[in-house]
Amino acid sequence: MIDTWKKIQPLRVASRWSIDVNNFYEYEPTVENMTWFYGSVLISGHNNKGLCFDAKYEPEGDPDGEFIVNFLKISKKGVDEAFLGSKKTKSKQDLIQFIEYFMFTEEVPE
Repeated sequence: MIDTWKKIQPLRVASRWSIDVNNFYEYEPTVENMTWFYGSVLISGHNNKGLCFDAKYEPEGDPDGEFIVNFLKISKKGVDEAFLGSKKTKSKQDLIQFIEYFMFTEEVPE
């Protein structure tokens, strides 16, 4: 499908952040579109300070699953990784807010 990019979820991205993987579509998970939510990462990003996030949907194939976003800090040399926290939600809108909050405040959402 040539226009698949038009179905990607809009997201506010803070300065100095890069989106590395973006398979996060603007649709809510349903039985009919579960294939859109398969994959180890739906969306991930990082900034120039070593902060990063990755979001997934689990369990794969289950319309009653949930979104999970992990927040990390990677050392400048890329060797060490520190887990900062994780958020889980069934709401796609909450997931978007968690990611945007992290990018703009550089803090894990409560």
